[in-house]
Amino acid sequence: MVWGCMPSHGVRRLHIVNGTVKDMDYIEILQNKLLPTARDLLGNQSWIFQNDNAPCHRAKVVQKMVGRPYCE
Repeated sequence: MVWGCMPSHGVRRLHIVNGTVKDMDYIEILQNKLLPTARDLLGNQSWIFQNDNAPCHRAKVVQKMVGRPYCE
C-alpha cells in the first residue's frame, strides 16, 4: 500500500506500507509524514485533515489523536 499526502499543489511524502495498517501504524505515519508535510507547506496556517473509511482511520486512538471523531 502507498500512503500519500495530497495538498492542492501536488502529492508529497509518499510512504510505502507493507501489510495491513493498524491504528498505531497509522498514527506513526501521521506523526512522521503528514505533520512534517503540513508544517513545511503551511507553517502555522490552519488546514483540514480528511481520511476515508479505513478501519485504522476510525480507531478511537486515532480519533483522539486527530482531535475529532471520524465523520462519514
